[in-house]
Amino acid sequence: MKESILRSTVPFAFLLLTGCANSIFYWGKYEDSLIERYIENNHAQTEMYLRDLIVEAEANHQRIPPGVCADYGFSLYQRGDINGAVNFFSKERALYPEAIPFMTKLIERVTQKNTPQRENAQ
Repeated sequence: MKESILRSTVPFAFLLLTGCANSIFYWGKYEDSLIERYIENNHAQTEMYLRDLIVEAEANHQRIPPGVCADYGFSLYQRGDINGAVNFFSKERALYPEAIPFMTKLIERVTQKNTPQRENAQ
């Protein structure tokens, strides 16, 4: 009896442990991008890592991790690419429905901030 339990438990444990080793997301060099941004203060390199991560994940039909499109969009916004930022904020919103309220508000603020205000005629 103990032997049969052991025989069925060992393969299950092996599958469980090896399944945890694989991520459902493609992380690429995301950790390197964080180091470049927060330690090296190299925003151009960070932007390149994020862009490459997104392109590689899509090319390999893997999932882009939560927050990466928003992070890349913010990087684009910081350098003045408003349309690119909105595109990636929208992509984050489409990939992760839980991000809809935040991304929608962010898109509204970015577009309002960069839309010329009309003067009220009185």
